[in-house]
Amino acid sequence: MASKNEPVPLSEANALPTKDAVAAAASLPIYDATGQSQPFSSLYTPSPSSSSSSSGSASRHLIIFVRHFFCGNCQDFIRALSAAITPAGLAALPTRTTLTIIGCGASDLIPMYAHATHCAFPLFADPDRAIYDALGMTRTLNLGPKKPDYVVGGMVANVLSSVWQGLKQGAAALKGGDVQQVGGEFLFDGAGEVTWCHRMRYTRDHTEIEELKTVLGLSG
Repeated sequence: MASKNEPVPLSEANALPTKDAVAAAASLPIYDATGQSQPFSSLYTPSPSSSSSSSGSASRHLIIFVRHFFCGNCQDFIRALSAAITPAGLAALPTRTTLTIIGCGASDLIPMYAHATHCAFPLFADPDRAIYDALGMTRTLNLGPKKPDYVVGGMVANVLSSVWQGLKQGAAALKGGDVQQVGGEFLFDGAGEVTWCHRMRYTRDHTEIEELKTVLGLSG
């Protein structure tokens, strides 16, 4: 996966992944905070032991991929997301919807990330970035043309915050993830197909919170 100096066209960033790409990502591992792995597809497909009518099987699953675990911009995004979209709000939707966040750093940094962002949703890690690659996410250090609404701090403040977080983690400071990797948002249906997505074109290019709420049917 090569770095891109120029952002991909918006139409490409929002293009649904092919069935082959989703199939390639499905069996790739994600890791929880204890280092235990499970296949990526376990997030959006019910387990074989559960029936299709089980309350544990989601009809939709929004999966959000963030940058490295020390990225201040992504931390601002997750804080804004957790304040605006809650598990209770998702549970009230007519179509059962769940949400998971995946980062590209080491899984043992998940507790730090959850605490720093007040994250209300499950967190996993893809330290090899294999799922990012399979679903067509790219690498860049381009900030983009403007600061999004979800970014609270300035660029210098966010960089300093990231450095300070890293220093507090000691040796784990080097395990935050690839600083060039950018993420995106993917909405899976109960059949394991992606029905909507957005890949970040810049380091500050997560979907704005109000747009995400519209996608999920939470607006109004």
